[in-house]
Amino acid sequence: MKIVLSILGRVIVREFYRANAGLFFLVIGIGAGFMRAYEHIALAEFFSASPILMLVPISIWTIYLLNVLKFNRDILKRKENEFIFHITLLPPSQKWAGLFVTLFYQLLPITIYGIFLMAFSIRNGFMDTLLMNVLSLLLLIFFGTLALSHALHHPNQEKKTNFLNRFLNVSVTKPYFMFFPEWIARREPLMLFGTKAFACLILLGVTQLYKTDEYDLRLLALGVVIAFAAQVVLVWEMHRFDNFHFSLNRNLPLTLSKRLSQFLIAFVLLVLPELGMTIKNFPVELNGWSLIQSILFAMSIPIFFYGLLYTKDRDQEQMMPFVFFFSIAWILLVLSQVPLWAITSINLIVGITCLKKFYYSFEHISKTSE
Repeated sequence: MKIVLSILGRVIVREFYRANAGLFFLVIGIGAGFMRAYEHIALAEFFSASPILMLVPISIWTIYLLNVLKFNRDILKRKENEFIFHITLLPPSQKWAGLFVTLFYQLLPITIYGIFLMAFSIRNGFMDTLLMNVLSLLLLIFFGTLALSHALHHPNQEKKTNFLNRFLNVSVTKPYFMFFPEWIARREPLMLFGTKAFACLILLGVTQLYKTDEYDLRLLALGVVIAFAAQVVLVWEMHRFDNFHFSLNRNLPLTLSKRLSQFLIAFVLLVLPELGMTIKNFPVELNGWSLIQSILFAMSIPIFFYGLLYTKDRDQEQMMPFVFFFSIAWILLVLSQVPLWAITSINLIVGITCLKKFYYSFEHISKTSE
């Protein structure tokens, strides 16, 4: 049993935390650096006060689980990990115990925060939210274990195209900028939904803070950094789509400015929920110029990383340290009261310059190519 746990821990658990180290450091940096202890306590009491409010952390935990499930499926597809499928030959008790412990370790961050919320539910006598908290954590681990077991027993499932998709493929001529949004929605719907939900929750939470106290544009800018830094995974997928899955794109008779404009249109379609959330809940204390700056700053982040991806071929794991570093840099610049239009200008200049200089010399050689 110890050998099984050791193998699963090294191949799945350790790789999961290593692949998502940048995201964890970003969350820890924000939680420890920009929120005081009493703010964490107030937020915990707010969540634990009502079952409806408890749905907020549970929704975030569910998105976290979806990310775990996607990672586990991807890790099992690697050829060097094919030996893991031999776990299915073990006695059921050993197999299920190993998978359960694996999911427990992967979900440990949300379990710790769940216990933190439970303490306030117990202290304030909110037994309904306490029960809701315990059941949700147990169900997340249980369903995660089932999903990992299913992936081990069904490694090569056939993918079928339903009638509606076949009809649309034959009957509708799609414009070029729709290629990637449709592709990512079909290929990675959970990742797309999780990214949208996380970014919208961040923007919603930040804009709601303006109703409780007086803040300047910097608070919204911090929310924009977090929400749109999370979109880098979509930028990476778009870059990979253009250079691997749809490599014919590089031979199309399009100018560089046309390619950039198509990227922007496609990406605007993908971030419409975030842009709509920002515009709809934009603080009334701030003026129209602040709204324009916020939107331009938000769009400058994907352009910056899209150009950066052409400087050298990098997989997602190699890209995360850059996301973490530049996110912290932008946060420090915002807190230092550097004008938002200046940061936006730098992002656009760097992104477009990298794109113009490296686009035609770039070669896709990632080991993660499928």
